[in-house]
Amino acid sequence: SAPGGREPRASEMEDALRGFGAGAHLWATALLLSDVLYGLEAERPDVVRRSALHLAIPGCCASLLLLRCCGMEAQPMRRWSPIADLALAMVCSYYLGWTFLLRAAWADRRAAFLGPLERALPQLAFLWPACCGALLVFAWLTLGMLIWRYARRRRTFAEKGE
Repeated sequence: SAPGGREPRASEMEDALRGFGAGAHLWATALLLSDVLYGLEAERPDVVRRSALHLAIPGCCASLLLLRCCGMEAQPMRRWSPIADLALAMVCSYYLGWTFLLRAAWADRRAAFLGPLERALPQLAFLWPACCGALLVFAWLTLGMLIWRYARRRRTFAEKGE
């Protein structure tokens, strides 16, 4: 239970999940931007192309999650389902998490490099595996929350129908 002895509301849990997801997506944006900078300085167009193609996805997901989490929704977003942003971010996180596994594990020699952000401090060399893991954890937590919310809503409608 939460502080004060009360159970957290579903909206509070969703906002916490949105905050976690936004943080993971912001880190992914920073890492991809770092890879673009590395590709430009090392004259590796394959790295620039691959990183730049994915750069918009985590940036848009972070913006979408933060807008809903902070209550600064744009007018078109108010027409969406309250969990549409979470569902969209979940799908994007799942895709990005699996896509980034190659880079996070240095499984290919083309992905075995340190970008400027990772070279800044030795401790930052493990950001790719941490970010990849955070994106996948966010995707699975969001899927679990969406299933829980659906089951709870279905039970509520069944109780009202009796």
